Amino acid sequence: MRDMLGQNLKALSINEFRFTFRLTLDEKLVSVVSVASPPDDDGDNVFLDTYKIVNISHLAIAVVSKVKKGAHNYSVDCRCSLGRGGRLKRGTPKISELFDILSAVKEPLYFNCLIRFLFGKRSQYKSIIQLPIKVTDKNDAIYNEIHGVHFVKMDGKRMDYEVIIDLLEGGGYTEAVIFGYRSEIDMSLMENIIGKATSISGEFVSGE
Repeated sequence: MRDMLGQNLKALSINEFRFTFRLTLDEKLVSVVSVASPPDDDGDNVFLDTYKIVNISHLAIAVVSKVKKGAHNYSVDCRCSLGRGGRLKRGTPKISELFDILSAVKEPLYFNCLIRFLFGKRSQYKSIIQLPIKVTDKNDAIYNEIHGVHFVKMDGKRMDYEVIIDLLEGGGYTEAVIFGYRSEIDMSLMENIIGKATSISGEFVSGE
């Protein structure tokens, strides 16, 4: 499942991609995960990966942790960001190995997703609400400008997604898109999550 990580985050204006999920693993899969990445001092199984696309370095890490003592419930926290991770040692457990193992779980899982977009001043992207928002000219006020906004889309009593936009010093924006996504683990997982994040993002920050 190496291709699952083959996304050029910079080309998509993404600074960080993260998703977490919980699942139940039988003893056989727990054993396979532990053989691939022996538990560290905290009992976690850590998987790492680095890759380059058009000379853009990416660093990815996934951590498997036991949720409840005595049960087979586990959480997986996976992050991918721009940056160099250095050359990995031979034998370093790769994230592709982890998802090859977890692909044996043939049931939809619920992924909690957070994608951070970065739009620099020169990108010409504009927010749905122009920031900063001037509140007052009084210097003695407890605040006089708003530099960030938090949008929430509700579906009845359930939260569909959140979008948090902050103004960067000197211009440009950071945008965090937070949502849930249900899917089986497959090679298109990362691409599909990013596709949904990009669709939501475009409703709030868009190019001219």
